[in-house]
Amino acid sequence: MRRPPAVLAVATGVCLLSACSPIVQGSPAIGLDAGGRLIGAVQPCTVDVTVAHLRADGADEDLVTWERSSAEEGLQVWLLTPGRSLAWSRSGELPDLDPATTYEFWVSADDDEERTDRLSVTGAEIAALTAGQVLVPPDWSGQGTEPPAAVLSLGDLADLPC
Repeated sequence: MRRPPAVLAVATGVCLLSACSPIVQGSPAIGLDAGGRLIGAVQPCTVDVTVAHLRADGADEDLVTWERSSAEEGLQVWLLTPGRSLAWSRSGELPDLDPATTYEFWVSADDDEERTDRLSVTGAEIAALTAGQVLVPPDWSGQGTEPPAAVLSLGDLADLPC
């Protein structure tokens, strides 16, 4: 059976596009630890993540990144502000987060070919958190798929299924 050229062109295009798309698995989170310090966290599932990114929405460059030398399984938590984070090192200074600005936070492999979902959150949402709370993408919370970001306890983040 002969396939029309248009069908073959569409099938080829879909294959090429899917090969260029990053593998997305895992949930990033921004929140406050029990002491009220700003933290990043990730439940990476099957993605080997080593770089965390914070970017103002619509910007082409990261505001700041955090890196670790090797991937690790399970929930990972680190300080986003100056302080001691054993496995993660910061590149650049974290600016004061503007309440009116939307930020994107995600964690990836070195080449960004594998990454977590992107968390879209405003500075005001972060400022409204209390100690021990984190923001996650809404589809990871079981509370729906529409923004705003969902609020969970840090302990609940560890229990999220992949």
